[in-house]
Amino acid sequence: MIGSVWSALIIIAAILGSGFYFKFSQDYMYTAGSVASLLALLSLVFLQKSQNHSDRATHLKLDELVTALQGARDAVVSVEHQTAREMDDLHDAREAIAERVDS
Repeated sequence: MIGSVWSALIIIAAILGSGFYFKFSQDYMYTAGSVASLLALLSLVFLQKSQNHSDRATHLKLDELVTALQGARDAVVSVEHQTAREMDDLHDAREAIAERVDS
């Protein structure tokens, strides 16, 4: 249940409870700050992993749509594996096609 509201409330309650036990001493403040920083870092790692998973699923869905279309360019299907320059070239080509369609 990492990431739920209840786990966050339990952690906050534990930090506050231990603060009363240690009378909010200077050592407690340093330790609580370090623990809070570590928890924030771990939260960022979990969020990034979740976002990467979501992005990968989106890429797979888009790849499936591109391959299902007749006349789709094969270069677009695996665009995430290309260099930034190759992606820019594909983008420019796509804009040129869009301009021809609009006019």
